[in-house]
Amino acid sequence: MEYSAKITNGKVTPQFEIYAAFNKRKSWVKKQKEARTAEILAHEQAHFDIAEITARKLRKALLNETYSRNNLEEKINKIYQETIQAGDAMQAQYDEESDHGLNKPQQLQWLKRVERELMELADYARWSKKSCVALKSASGLLGYGSGGIAKPGTCADSSR
Repeated sequence: MEYSAKITNGKVTPQFEIYAAFNKRKSWVKKQKEARTAEILAHEQAHFDIAEITARKLRKALLNETYSRNNLEEKINKIYQETIQAGDAMQAQYDEESDHGLNKPQQLQWLKRVERELMELADYARWSKKSCVALKSASGLLGYGSGGIAKPGTCADSSR
């Protein structure tokens, strides 16, 4: 993972931009018409939304940590690993409990949960001014399956 850090009056402030990304080249769906339903799309959209939840949780954790020159890399790596592992576990739990979208009541519960968590973490959305100011650019990618959490570019393109 690449990042940069600014040191002002002895205070270390790492700078990132993190967002959930969809990799079109790694995405697929069966060609049969019955495989392309609104329910399947909703299920797959929730997987992407869980990636966004994970990105927001990562932003929140990184922003709320205090760093020194001696612990910067260790803390960032620990936060990253823990957050990505929790995101992976949430993805697996979602598929298991919803039976990949086939269990309609559980699927509905998960869609509500995902929506609630996105709202609760709205302050850490990519386009929020708070995250844009604090989370400036570093190049490279943080892999997360075929969806993804990535950190390229600058904040300039995130002010939607």
